[in-house]
Amino acid sequence: VIGAGVTPIQKVLQLLQEMKQKGISEKEAESVRFSAFDQWCGDQKRVKTDEIIAGTERIEKLAAGIEKDAVHIAKLTDRIEEFEEDIARWAKDHKSTTDVRNKEAEDYRATSTD
Repeated sequence: VIGAGVTPIQKVLQLLQEMKQKGISEKEAESVRFSAFDQWCGDQKRVKTDEIIAGTERIEKLAAGIEKDAVHIAKLTDRIEEFEEDIARWAKDHKSTTDVRNKEAEDYRATSTD
């Protein structure tokens, strides 16, 4: 009855062989998953790098525009200050002229009523 069944050593060898096959198939499956993940990482790195480059270029362009506009604002502010000085001077001249005209009108009235 010794030859009728599987010996314990044969059973151990069979289990070891099954474990080996299972390990190989799990390794292949992990290799496929890792390859897909590695591809995704590479794609994401490229996409994010392109986005960073585009964003940096946009920042530089906007910063240049801001600087240009700041210079333009400074020039216009100086021009406005010049106009305000002109207006103040003209208002003073107008007041002086009006005062002279009023004084002349009073002198005329005083002279003409005598």
